Amino acid sequence: MILPTLCLVVAAAPAWSQASVSFEAQLDSIQRVAAVQRAASVQAAAAAATELDALLAVLRDGKEPAEQLAALETLAQRAGGLASADQFRVVEAVRAAADSSFKDASVRAKALRTLGKMMPWLFDDSAKTKAVQALVDAASVAASDSRFAFRAQALYGLADCAKSLPFGGDSLAESVAGVALDSLRDSMAGQERMVSILLLHNFLGGNGAGVFWRDAALGRRAEQELIVPLEGHVDPLYVNSTTDYRYLYVRVLFLLSGLSPDGQSVRTRVCTALQDISQREPDTTIRLLARSYAERLQR
Repeated sequence: MILPTLCLVVAAAPAWSQASVSFEAQLDSIQRVAAVQRAASVQAAAAAATELDALLAVLRDGKEPAEQLAALETLAQRAGGLASADQFRVVEAVRAAADSSFKDASVRAKALRTLGKMMPWLFDDSAKTKAVQALVDAASVAASDSRFAFRAQALYGLADCAKSLPFGGDSLAESVAGVALDSLRDSMAGQERMVSILLLHNFLGGNGAGVFWRDAALGRRAEQELIVPLEGHVDPLYVNSTTDYRYLYVRVLFLLSGLSPDGQSVRTRVCTALQDISQREPDTTIRLLARSYAERLQR
């Protein structure tokens, strides 16, 4: 029995040797593929960096507004996939374009909208904060400032990003809330009035809305400017207002009712205003919405 066993071991040896060679060959092949992929990744990163530099150069030095507008569009689409440092560079470049009095008006306006559109896609908090602060600054300028003509675009930019403000402190949220209330109070043109209520609506539906609860003064200001004017009668809501404006206003009232530092008192006042709106409102959708919200507040 000894001799057959030895023969079996000798016969099996070549198979183990072949398996070892096959494994080493596969490992070598995998390593070569990985090396090729790493090289391709490095090349792609270098190409992307070159393309980003080219886009920023066009935005900064381009001669034609059309090419600068195209650069802004591309930057907005790709900002979310950039490295942290590059996101900050893009935000700074777009902010500079919005502020530049040497740029065409169309470029300055689109730069402000671009800041708002790309902000929710950024992951770098410093870039997000810088984008929002640039929009707050542009929306808060005096009439003598060259940026005043683009105030509506800055408000649109804030409305685009108001639901996803960066976390980490209330100061930025307070600034955005203040701009929303200021613009709603001061706006004369229909466009600014509409975008102001849109901004406030989006802000109240986002992660910064709690500032109205934590900052009692800000919460009471919102009550004074949005709820008090409707107490006793809701006529002010129907002065030079559109259906879209009133729809958002009703939603803002309901959202505020849950954020006020005065609690049940404000819920009762908002409920009364919504009941009055449901009686006065000619639009069926808004009338039913106001009635639904009033019923929910009564529960």
